Amino acid sequence: MRQERKAGYVVLIFLFVLMLGGCASFPKVTYLSPSDEDAEGAIKFYLQGSMVTLGIPSGENAEGIKTETTPVGSLQEFKDKGVCAVVTPAESKNHFYALKPHQSIWSKTSVSVSYRDNTRLIKTIGTDFKDNRIEVIGKVAAIVATGISILKTTREPLRLPVVIDLSNINEGSMTPWRNIPGHHKWWYRLALETLPEDSVKATEYFVTPRTSRALAYSACQEATLFVVYSEGTPSEASEERAVFNTRIANPNYVCTLNLPAKGSITMHSICGADIRPEEYTDVSGLDILEAVMKQVEMIKQAQDKGGEK
Repeated sequence: MRQERKAGYVVLIFLFVLMLGGCASFPKVTYLSPSDEDAEGAIKFYLQGSMVTLGIPSGENAEGIKTETTPVGSLQEFKDKGVCAVVTPAESKNHFYALKPHQSIWSKTSVSVSYRDNTRLIKTIGTDFKDNRIEVIGKVAAIVATGISILKTTREPLRLPVVIDLSNINEGSMTPWRNIPGHHKWWYRLALETLPEDSVKATEYFVTPRTSRALAYSACQEATLFVVYSEGTPSEASEERAVFNTRIANPNYVCTLNLPAKGSITMHSICGADIRPEEYTDVSGLDILEAVMKQVEMIKQAQDKGGEK
């Protein structure tokens, strides 16, 4: 009898220790390949990359760029017009993953996700929060495509706005010189600075299945964009150039944030993320950002269509 009672105490103590462990548990998710059978019904997402749009600001302190086609005949005119580089999020088609809440007998994790409009880019993950700012930049759909098709027939002037797609950027500290889309004599090159110390290669992190208490997101990386006008492939230093210091999302590397027990993780407009408490009301410019993203996407579609002629 004593032995049975002792055994019963051992079981109770064991269960108590397990329950204590359950109380100290955290929300977790399991990363999967979208093609896995277990990924059915899972949250599927692309890592965030970047697009850079060169254009003329739409006004003082205004978000976005002018959508009317503006020809620029020289690098000096390019500088005189105050051309800016607008960085917007884009899906990195080379980095597609899935995640599911990880369940245990002690806890149940519920994950809610909202995407950026018409994409599989995660906007927020966690509990819902309300954004009271519904300000959208002006209607641009009717005028975005106007004049973009000229890119195919006249290549000497740089016709703004123009979109440079960096969503599937190759690894390395410096990209080779490439033609700005739709142009033969305008070139760009990107120099990448040091990655964050806590970043890891995406291909190493997403060894699926992987269970983690963290959300992985594209690493932020400082970058310098060079733009030159040249009859042929530019040399290293001979041409005059326009220089933009910016920041992009590099989907080849990821950083992580631990999932909050209650709250949400919200992606920043260019790259990075932060944790928001449950009651947080977003008054940043996320809706404005999404309107600019739509604007950029329409410019790119018209640009691509013009290049096919």
